Order: sequence, then C-alpha cells, then structure tokens
Amino acid sequence: QVEHFGDKGMVALVVQALSGHPSNKAVHTSGCECLGHIVAHNPRLQSQAFSAEAVKVVVNSLSCFKSDPSVAGRAISCLVSLGLDHPPNAQAMYSMGVREMLTSLCRHWKGKSEVEEACDRALLVLDAYEAGHMADKPLDHGSEGDYEGDGAGSDSG
Repeated sequence: QVEHFGDKGMVALVVQALSGHPSNKAVHTSGCECLGHIVAHNPRLQSQAFSAEAVKVVVNSLSCFKSDPSVAGRAISCLVSLGLDHPPNAQAMYSMGVREMLTSLCRHWKGKSEVEEACDRALLVLDAYEAGHMADKPLDHGSEGDYEGDGAGSDSG
C-alpha cells in the first residue's frame, strides 16, 4: 500500500501542503506524522522526499512550532524516518545544522518523553551519518559538511 502512495505522488503532496500552510499547526502536526509514516524504511520514497526538499520543509516546521510538543515530536520523528539509512537526507539534516537544533530542543523538552525520545533517535541518525555508517565508504565532510559519498549508499560507487 505504501508503494501506491509513492506512485500517486503522496510525498510531494504532503510536502506541498506543509510548505503552503506555514502557520497552520494542524497541517504541520498531521503532515509531519503522515510523511514520516509514508517514507519510513522505504528508500524509493525517501528519495522522492529528498527531491521534494522534505528535510528543509520539516526543519522549518520544527523551527516554527518548536514550543508545541505535538508538532515538535512528530516533526523530529519525521526527520528520523527521512534520514534513517538515507545518506542524502541525513546529509541535508547535517548541513542545515539540525544537530544544534535538536540538542537545544532536548534541553528544552527534558522530561517530556515523546519529544525527548524523538530527539535522541534523531541524534542517533546524525551520529550514524557522521561516523560514515550510512554509505559504502567513509564520508568526507570537507570544510562545509558536503557529502562526498556516492549519494545512494549502494554498491555502484
């Protein structure tokens, strides 16, 4: 069924809805949760999300609604789904300074289990990316954090 969503362009539709309604809490709560579920453990849909700049849109959601635990928890969980085992999305998170944002949010939401646990999972995704565990070869972050791997973590490199 998830493949059906991909064929219908669901990833792009959700990203478009998030982008088109930047101040609507309900859209961001539902949209981040929906997108996270759609792309979870699905490299093809994670790639569609990368093409649609989903990481940027979800980071914007998180930035706008960081004081709301329902949106923040879902946005962070969505980032986990986007970045887990998908180096280009993880690199986008890394390049956008998501680690610093998450570290700050972990401190802010200490004791609020939903957000705190999501932050911890997202930080583990970034740890794996930074350690080179998401690609066939170690990553060279260069001076600006540019991803130097093969872009897909496949055997083609």
